[in-house]
Amino acid sequence: MLDLKQGQRVLDVGCGLGGSDFYMAKEFGVEVLGMDLSHNMVELALERAQKETGSLS
Repeated sequence: MLDLKQGQRVLDVGCGLGGSDFYMAKEFGVEVLGMDLSHNMVELALERAQKETGSLS
């Protein structure tokens, strides 16, 4: 429904663990910035990002 195209940027407010963010980045080639109020969720998402991509971007 979002009609995402490679190179677009997405802001995900309330991203939690970032599951949909990782999906959008892999499937559509978009850059995603995830934000969440829970520090624990953000930390876990950053750990996953580092494992999957080798970076924290």
